[in-house]
Amino acid sequence: MLSELRQDESKLLSLPSEILAEIVKELRFIHVPLSAEYPNVKIEKETHENLKSLRLAHRTFADREDLNKILFSNICLEPTRAGLTSLQRGDFSRVAQHVQYVTFTTPPSWALPYKAYEKILRSSQESSVLFWPEGLKSAYDAYISDAKDTQALLEDTEGELKQVWTEILKTLGDRLEKVKLLSYDCEKIRQVKYLDAIGREEMGMPWQLPRHDHQEDKWAHFELRNENSEPTVEYHCKQATAVAGDKLIAMVFTCLAASAVAIPNLNIELLMTGDVECNDIPGWEDLDFSKLKVLHISPEIPSGENGLVERHLWGMSNSHAEKMKIKAGDFCHHLLDKCHSSIQHFAYGIDHAGKGVLCWPTRKPTHDFPELIHLTQKSNIFPQALAHWLLHLKSLRHLEVSGKVCRGPANIDWRFVFSAIREHPNVSGENPKGLRVDLDKLQVEGILSYSGVVCKDASIASKRHERDMSLEYWRDVNYGMEAHFYGEMPLEENKALLYRMGQWEPRDEEDESDS
Repeated sequence: MLSELRQDESKLLSLPSEILAEIVKELRFIHVPLSAEYPNVKIEKETHENLKSLRLAHRTFADREDLNKILFSNICLEPTRAGLTSLQRGDFSRVAQHVQYVTFTTPPSWALPYKAYEKILRSSQESSVLFWPEGLKSAYDAYISDAKDTQALLEDTEGELKQVWTEILKTLGDRLEKVKLLSYDCEKIRQVKYLDAIGREEMGMPWQLPRHDHQEDKWAHFELRNENSEPTVEYHCKQATAVAGDKLIAMVFTCLAASAVAIPNLNIELLMTGDVECNDIPGWEDLDFSKLKVLHISPEIPSGENGLVERHLWGMSNSHAEKMKIKAGDFCHHLLDKCHSSIQHFAYGIDHAGKGVLCWPTRKPTHDFPELIHLTQKSNIFPQALAHWLLHLKSLRHLEVSGKVCRGPANIDWRFVFSAIREHPNVSGENPKGLRVDLDKLQVEGILSYSGVVCKDASIASKRHERDMSLEYWRDVNYGMEAHFYGEMPLEENKALLYRMGQWEPRDEEDESDS
């Protein structure tokens, strides 16, 4: 029997490389149910579990370039004791040559209160055990114990976590193509196999937060709430993660500075409080962003005043929420100042629209940004400040805008952005190169979208939209938009744009004719 197994193994390993590559490809994807509601509908999902097992089966697979690239091209580093121990005991040099991207994730947070933890566990679809109060307390104590250990690791800027992460970054050096800081959605929390709750191993009680969706809090967004309202579980959950997110930002930047590695791509898709002071981060002055070409920032900042996670609606100009908004904007500006000579694509809110008390830009540009050709803005927008940036960015070739105005400005302020597009050097300058404009579902009076290359040189510009005679003229947004971009119609006469900006109604025309 043993000899037969060895013969089968020998036959497998002697297969042509192309066949082995197909085996790797087939094991990479599995078919899973679309959802609990549609268990018979299957979709393809990537999984690494089968490939990990295959790699351990024989050195032939362990040494395969395609297999190792799939498993190790993007590694995930979590600032927990278990994650740190795994790195310390392993030999990172064996896989370093395959690593292109590093993702740093927010850990379980020491700021999560017991009541929120209890409600999350009781409402989670993954929690099938009916917990007794003492069992929940034991689970929470274990959770907090580990989270506080993580807090200590993150706050020790000369400790073992900093040393290990810095060494990894040094080992990767110029091969490192992208660094990402990530907070998983509550529905997609990364499941790491840690110890069960203290004293409750026999119950199989998990002390980690399970995946959850905060469905019970969805109605809170429609309730009449103010700054004295009781915070929702969703707010407690995300605010706790944001506290850990701030510490993660500081540690990652400290490690990057200590490693002296200049990365070309940085993506921050993170829950954060808005309180990060860049100048207080150890090593900030030594942080080298001179080669950074792509900077994507998609923050989520829970409001600290009223318990809502969504956009803050009633903060006064001197409120805590407004101060958070300014500080969060300053964080982005500090990063941009670090890479002003190299940055080619800056995106704010590219991965999701961005939530909470945030807005960009919050101040005028302080550098020329000669290489910046692509600007993406998908969040709460300050139109007048954005217009100033557009006119300042002389090299801009592609503008993407989606979202709504932040609290304070009105929809009529979109006129500043539209006029800045019309006056941009690549649209109406002496030697224009064209400006691609993608306005995606701007939340004005209804939804406004437009896409095309705008340029006075017809050989560069997209084909102009002709008047759509099937629409009333004030509904023909594409025609009205281009009439403004090309200076063919004064804004006060452009009923299509005025209507979308809430400055004109069809009945206004009836009133004018009656008078």
